[in-house]
Amino acid sequence: MKLKLVLTFFLFGCAFDVAQATDLERLRSGQDCNGCELSAIHLQQCNLNGRDLTAADLQAARLLQCDLRGASLAGADLRGADLSDSNLYRASLSGANLVGVKLAGSSMGRADLSRAQMPGIVLPKGRLARAVLRDADLSGARLAEANLEGADLRGARLHGADLRGALLGRALLDGADLRGADLSGAKLKGVDFSVAASLQGVNFREADLYAARLVGLDLSGVNLHRARLIKADLTGTLLMGADLSDTQLIKARLQKSDLRGANLSKARMSGVRMSGARLQRANLELVKLGGNLIGMNFSGAVMVRTSLAGANLKDAVFHGTRMQYVDLQKSNLYGADFDGADLRRANLREANLKQARLENADMAGAIMDGARGLEDEGP
Repeated sequence: MKLKLVLTFFLFGCAFDVAQATDLERLRSGQDCNGCELSAIHLQQCNLNGRDLTAADLQAARLLQCDLRGASLAGADLRGADLSDSNLYRASLSGANLVGVKLAGSSMGRADLSRAQMPGIVLPKGRLARAVLRDADLSGARLAEANLEGADLRGARLHGADLRGALLGRALLDGADLRGADLSGAKLKGVDFSVAASLQGVNFREADLYAARLVGLDLSGVNLHRARLIKADLTGTLLMGADLSDTQLIKARLQKSDLRGANLSKARMSGVRMSGARLQRANLELVKLGGNLIGMNFSGAVMVRTSLAGANLKDAVFHGTRMQYVDLQKSNLYGADFDGADLRRANLREANLKQARLENADMAGAIMDGARGLEDEGP
């Protein structure tokens, strides 16, 4: 059994309290210190730039305000360590155990944290831009407002992580597990979520998803309230029961997406592409839709005060649709089916109603001035 000594002296201007004289001497003399036993040491304002601490035992160590730029801590045991206000830019911590580590105020830009164990880590406003977190365990991590711009999160476990307001633009998420993650208010510009392993139960409320890719995913029931989805690609995505109320879907791609039962009330949808989308029972109240909507099925949808002025709705289906005060003026409704629709006080001025089926629709108070195609229809 090694004799353990407690020494205090200065190394490169740093105060050390250590429990292993031999390994400390190696560190002091500038030698490699891989595998060193340095648990519970106290370092403050130290210069360990580029030093080799691979696989070192640093459990419960205090490395406060230290310069660890480019240092190698790969495979190190840092459980319960305190690295507050330290600079870990480009440091290697691949495979390190960081359970319970404190990193408040530390900079970890471009650091290599691949395969690191960091479940439940508390790092709000953390500086992790372009860090490599490939296959890292960040489950339950608290990363609110952290800067993860351009970070490599491929294969990372982020289920249940708190990423509220985080910056994740251009982050790589191939195979990442984001189940139950909170991304509300996060900045996700251009992120490709289509390659993520799972997004089940993720919260995108008020997130900025400008030009993001969410193609072919299962986002059923997901919260996207007030999200910014301008130019986002949701082609073929399952959005049944999702909350898309008050979202910005301007120029978004929703072709062949499944929006049955989704809440799209007050969404801004100018220029959206949605051919083949399924909108049965969706809430489209106070939404403005236009363009080519040929053959769309709006059966059971809520379209109260929805604006469809000038839209091409040829052969569209509105079975049992609630359409009070809907604006259909100058729209093409050739062959549209309004069986059981509620069109009370609807605006159908100058609409093309040729071969439209209106027999069982409630048209009380509807404005029909200049509507075409009703010459042979009954009252």
